[in-house]
Amino acid sequence: MKKLLQIFCMATLCVSHLSHAGQDKAMLDMLVEKGVLTRTEASELSREQARVVFSRESSEWVKLSSKFQLQYAYTDSHMLSNDMDAHSSTTGFLVRRMFLQADAKIKGGFDVRLSVELARDEIKSVLTDTYIAKDFDCEYIKGRLCAGYMKPRFGHEDVMSSFSLYTIERTVATMYWTGDANGRRLGVGNRYAGVFWFGEVPQVKGWKYWTSVTNSYQLSPNNYLIEYNNINNNLAYWFGSSYDIKGEDFLLTLGFYSGYSSTANKKLGEEPFASIYSFNPFYAGNYKNLYFWGEFIVSGGADGKKNASGDWVQANPYGINFCVEYRFDIGDLGKLGTAFSYSWLDTGGRGVSTRDGVRLSKDIGGTYNNAQGFDASLNWYLRGDDLKFQLGFEYVQYSGTPENRHANHVAESLAVRTQLQIKL
Repeated sequence: MKKLLQIFCMATLCVSHLSHAGQDKAMLDMLVEKGVLTRTEASELSREQARVVFSRESSEWVKLSSKFQLQYAYTDSHMLSNDMDAHSSTTGFLVRRMFLQADAKIKGGFDVRLSVELARDEIKSVLTDTYIAKDFDCEYIKGRLCAGYMKPRFGHEDVMSSFSLYTIERTVATMYWTGDANGRRLGVGNRYAGVFWFGEVPQVKGWKYWTSVTNSYQLSPNNYLIEYNNINNNLAYWFGSSYDIKGEDFLLTLGFYSGYSSTANKKLGEEPFASIYSFNPFYAGNYKNLYFWGEFIVSGGADGKKNASGDWVQANPYGINFCVEYRFDIGDLGKLGTAFSYSWLDTGGRGVSTRDGVRLSKDIGGTYNNAQGFDASLNWYLRGDDLKFQLGFEYVQYSGTPENRHANHVAESLAVRTQLQIKL
């Protein structure tokens, strides 16, 4: 136990030295007076701290942080057509997310972030947002240039932090676009390796824009040749813009995201890859304690599906999301929010499975052309998003087949979840 205390003290001193170097000796003296450390141990820690600090002379400051979500989930899926009653359910506790993050300001005006996710089971990389960045602010150019691995911004719900969602999980439509590509899901959005610019127009207050050039296949910060089976990586191009309308009690943001790559669709088609273009207008904002957002998502995927003759043709899936939450002030206990979201998905003949739509649901067989989802959540903000408890219910209905959207082919999935969230 003593050794653990020493390690903790050492870590605290290393971090605090970067911003409060003059207070280190006083802190060690206090720990000796309290009996936590002996004078010999304090001297040893002081020497160790000095060695660490001198090796980081280029850093102006360093900040360490972490995020954690513990979740209990019950899911249940049924097939309800063709005289079949396939059924599967799951239940259990899981560490939904656990992020460890280090941010540093280094000489030359550069910021560096290293972030890893330790709770993933099926991963291409443990990295999350990891990049080097520099801010620019002059008469005609204002913004932030980043190089690394992060989100280029597509799918408004996916752009929102996983620790700021109004519901526990993202919708079936969002997951269809931004979940990893599997021959049904498109895999457009989420994180990519590349160069990113997030800018503002200085002459027009509230007008923002962003553009990026990245790998064409998501979730591949390294070894992209393996992802592409050594084919050409022709990159992906992203652009978006938004405008904020502000009042005394409200904020309304109107904008869009877009992306294109000639080699994004590598899971289907006669060729080893094909193009995907995508467009995603959205709105978001709040009026006093009422928070809301909504979006329309559409893509065109070359060789995205097979027609009745068995030839590969373009698929044009589209989806709709909207969500609202009202937060009640409950004094010293924080705020209590009630949220509702709705989602509609038409896969354009590509298909979606029960496993694609609701996280942790099992595949009960068959693919469906359409899906619509409903999600209700009760959110207790004890300290905003830093300490939050959620109780949620999600229901998704699937219908049609990839060949016939009106076919009598129906299934449903539901999920009941609770989640505790802590940010340090």
